[in-house]
Amino acid sequence: MIFDCGLGDLFITRVAGNIINGEILGSLEYAAEHLGVQQIVVLGHNRCGAVSANVGGGTVHGNIGSLVRAILRAVTKTQNAPGDLVDNTARENVRLNLQKIKTQSHVLEEMIREGKMQTAGAYYNLDTGEVEFL
Repeated sequence: MIFDCGLGDLFITRVAGNIINGEILGSLEYAAEHLGVQQIVVLGHNRCGAVSANVGGGTVHGNIGSLVRAILRAVTKTQNAPGDLVDNTARENVRLNLQKIKTQSHVLEEMIREGKMQTAGAYYNLDTGEVEFL
């Protein structure tokens, strides 16, 4: 349980690395237009495996490569920042994917501009269960 919500209270799309792609945008647009969803939260978390795979620089196989490439910009932006690279990258990845929602979907962009949709980035600590809004 998260955000003190029960089953059916949230419309959730999940993908490793919380990346935004056409399918995720389509799902968010559907939720907004047909289910009345008024807030989108992009939620990253500590010890993210998709981010760790990217930071580690190891070899990935199959379609995992597309996930790794989608996170690469966040790694590049945080590689010289102080602190833990995986955590910094996961947080930056949330921010970058929020921007994608605002710029790659005309439907959501218009709803945000008209005040019909709110967006937020958040970071979930798996150890404590706490959520920090970014």
